[in-house]
Amino acid sequence: MEAIINNIPQPLVSICIPAFNASEYIAGTLDALLAQTHQHLQIIIVNDHSTDHTMEVINSYLQREPRIKCYQNNGHGAAAARNMAFTKSKGSYIKFFDADDLLNPEAIEQQVALLKKHPECIISGRWGRFIKDLSTFKMADEPVWQDMNGVDWIVRSWEKAQNMTQPGIFMLPRNLVLRSGLWNESLSLNDDLEFYTRLILNAEKVIFCQHAMLYYRSGIRESLSGHKSEAAYLSALQAIELSCAHLLHKDNSQLARKSAAALFQSLLFSIYPQYPHLCKKAKMSVTELGGSDLSFPAGGYTRKLIKLLGWKAAATLKYAFKKQQQQRAKTT
Repeated sequence: MEAIINNIPQPLVSICIPAFNASEYIAGTLDALLAQTHQHLQIIIVNDHSTDHTMEVINSYLQREPRIKCYQNNGHGAAAARNMAFTKSKGSYIKFFDADDLLNPEAIEQQVALLKKHPECIISGRWGRFIKDLSTFKMADEPVWQDMNGVDWIVRSWEKAQNMTQPGIFMLPRNLVLRSGLWNESLSLNDDLEFYTRLILNAEKVIFCQHAMLYYRSGIRESLSGHKSEAAYLSALQAIELSCAHLLHKDNSQLARKSAAALFQSLLFSIYPQYPHLCKKAKMSVTELGGSDLSFPAGGYTRKLIKLLGWKAAATLKYAFKKQQQQRAKTT
């Protein structure tokens, strides 16, 4: 579906946004999307049973902006909300987007231009983090910021377990989503890893757009990535298992297995010693894949502790100290 705007044909881009308790941020997100130089947009919000003023903010936009539509998901989770938004979409190009992130004004226009030239590809872009406002923004730097085939992109992205598949980075051809399948609704934490691994491996290539910038908001207590429950980490483990299976089905080389092992090792670093059975599964996967030389992320005193005691003892001490702080906070 195309529109002629300023004598230029513009394809319809559908932006699919799950929203849960996003009242503080969603206005900024919608303003950034409405300010895009590519104007032929369909913005689909699925409210996932928010208990704050998210719907009041959304309603204020619905009253004046016909390109925005909103539906209710009744608390079935972000993956289900994204899937609902996709089923309501009509665009030939799709961008999944979070309700608290921002884009530079030219991002969609620039990604659309590349997708027109490469209709069987995924278009990626640059990204960086900010906390409260853009004065805190720090741009990331990734080795996959170049045109690459899918297997090479995944292997290189995973090799140090610092991979980023935040939805707003990518522009997708609708047919690729239909061919690869929608979001896995059994997953919560790391569901984007599994989804984009599938799509990237099914795409002809990943084309890098240097003029598209995602401003990724960090430090939100209510965000899913901030949840550290056992259920969340179980989802993370399952997402890694599925993602690695997708990769190794395409490429079972030693390099691919090493990158896959790095994801399990990184998860092990995150959950040790809190969830022993999950630690055991992650460790077993690392061993089955041939091992990992990934280092425990540490600085300052923790690095010194690791040299003296090893990473497991250092992680155990850090966990005990954190629990002690939490107990003190409860009693004050």
